[in-house]
Amino acid sequence: DYIPGLNFSHKPRGNLRDYIRWNTGVGATKYNLTKPSLIELVLQPFFPLWSVLFLFLLLVLIHRIEIIGLILVLGWAFFLLALYLKTKPFPLLIQRREKIGISLISILTVVPFLIYLRQICINIGQIRKFLKQKSPSGL
Repeated sequence: DYIPGLNFSHKPRGNLRDYIRWNTGVGATKYNLTKPSLIELVLQPFFPLWSVLFLFLLLVLIHRIEIIGLILVLGWAFFLLALYLKTKPFPLLIQRREKIGISLISILTVVPFLIYLRQICINIGQIRKFLKQKSPSGL
């Protein structure tokens, strides 16, 4: 739960590569704590193949750019709505945006993209750890 007087911070990631590395490490740690099966990892909504498959099907099955754009915009709106309704930090970020110094357009575009990327990297970190532990040599 959110505790107003509690402050938590960590070293900011200087670039996207460091952000990706850090989140993949988070995934490895998460794997160590939960030990999910391969099926559980693959069925997670942020399994990387699902995004690639979605875009591939979108491009193959739909030949009108307007419809593709509409589907992507509606998908993004659904993702924003899920972030707002199902997480505690996202609505708090919107409420405190002026104090923090972040624009609403950044909150609605960049922040969700980074959250999406974070979840994919966490999933990749979990899969890497799973494969490393299941391989005979432990590589």
